[in-house]
Amino acid sequence: MFKNTHWLEITELGVAILTLIGIIVAVVSQQLIYALILLTILLVVNILNRRRLEQVIRRHNRNRTVQLDELKAAVNNFSQSLNQPANPNLLSADQVSALLVSIRTLQDGQQTLAQAIAPMQNQLYKLITDFHDRPELKETEDLAQIILALQNSLNQFPALGSIEQRITHLEQVISSEEQI
Repeated sequence: MFKNTHWLEITELGVAILTLIGIIVAVVSQQLIYALILLTILLVVNILNRRRLEQVIRRHNRNRTVQLDELKAAVNNFSQSLNQPANPNLLSADQVSALLVSIRTLQDGQQTLAQAIAPMQNQLYKLITDFHDRPELKETEDLAQIILALQNSLNQFPALGSIEQRITHLEQVISSEEQI
């Protein structure tokens, strides 16, 4: 199942699953920091995966460019040889046939490369779109709003010092009434 999968993709999947579990645990335990840590790790792995994919595509594009340059050079050489005055010693019929076969092979290779690049470009576009539309961003914003609401709720509670003073005062009142 994971034969052709890069370790970063497997890691990203694992962290995504852990993040979902972490969000559930964080909501239940009211410890949202754990979910934020997992979301941060997930975003970092996602960015690493995207950069790796871009490098792979660049490498493929460089290879394709080299092959296209070779094809252009062969076509230019062939065009120049056709534009030269007819000289029976220039190219034999076998050489022309071999050159035509080479050109057809290169053209077939170019078409194959174009067909191979198209799915990669579509996948890159989908990954970029998915990256910009990922739910983690919305979840992170929602979690930030929840944290702010929790902080505001905590700020509304009376200070711990004033509660301790009230308890001390009540204990003094009770002990003074017991002495009476």
